[in-house]
Amino acid sequence: MSQKESVRWKLPEPGALKPGPAIKIVKVRPNNPVRGFILSDRVEAVDTHWINGRTSPCTGEVANCEGHRLGMPIRPKGYVAVQLDSSGKVWLLEITEAAFDTNLRLCATSGLRGTYFEARRRHANINSELVIDTQDGRRPNFELVPDIDVRDVLCRIWFGKPKNKTRKEE
Repeated sequence: MSQKESVRWKLPEPGALKPGPAIKIVKVRPNNPVRGFILSDRVEAVDTHWINGRTSPCTGEVANCEGHRLGMPIRPKGYVAVQLDSSGKVWLLEITEAAFDTNLRLCATSGLRGTYFEARRRHANINSELVIDTQDGRRPNFELVPDIDVRDVLCRIWFGKPKNKTRKEE
């Protein structure tokens, strides 16, 4: 079983890992909201663990899951590809369980592509609650870039070499 197949995806299992773009996860910092348009049709949900200062996927099996071996709690996360307003760059946006639960639009099983969003921290602490607001009525005045395979990009981030350019942006 490949690493990608062992991840506890919340939707049907992904296919084989294949080469693709070097995309990073945008970090939402206090007092610096991130705005843009969602490129993905839906949120890719996955169980994760927080290990050694970074998010790692859960495989659900103690024998194969470092998070379970260490007794770390499961942290559900969601990911979408986004095109940022400020630069037009394509990134992944990591969505916490609380941010997902408080924005019913993100819960849609399809139809997110082209939705305008603003992601911000509720307070001045980097670990404060993530808030994501969406505006269905606002549409881009430019052509959105094609969607990317979020699962493939995540697997390159999680399982790539430590100095790989696809690793999480710090």
